[in-house]
Amino acid sequence: MKRVIIPLYVFVLFSIVGCGTNVSMKGKVTFEDGTPLTMGMVIVENQSTMARGEIQSNGSYVIGSLSKRDGLAPGEYKVYITGAAKEIGTKPNGDPLRELLIEQKYTLPDSSELSVNIQKATTYNITVTKPATQTLL
Repeated sequence: MKRVIIPLYVFVLFSIVGCGTNVSMKGKVTFEDGTPLTMGMVIVENQSTMARGEIQSNGSYVIGSLSKRDGLAPGEYKVYITGAAKEIGTKPNGDPLRELLIEQKYTLPDSSELSVNIQKATTYNITVTKPATQTLL
């Protein structure tokens, strides 16, 4: 009897939890002129998941949810970018003074206007614009 129960238990467990249905998402973040954004983090999120991918010096990124490069579950996601700022000095309180490298709208999920529907392995390239005026953080 035990030989039947253990395989049945494993089958039920995998049916409930799932067995690795994450799909890969990668891409490149560039400015309108084609030059890459060289720093920051691409964030994708929906009601149940938040995943991220570090932007490399060539603008490329790969999304991970629990660990680097593990992908994410199929679905619709809002996309935004954080950390795209260079240090340009020091504030009077000693904190770093940073200049934003992209339009501020791309830094929040509700204003970025970027979204992606992931159903299979996806390449999602992002084009951003530089700020019209200097934006300090």
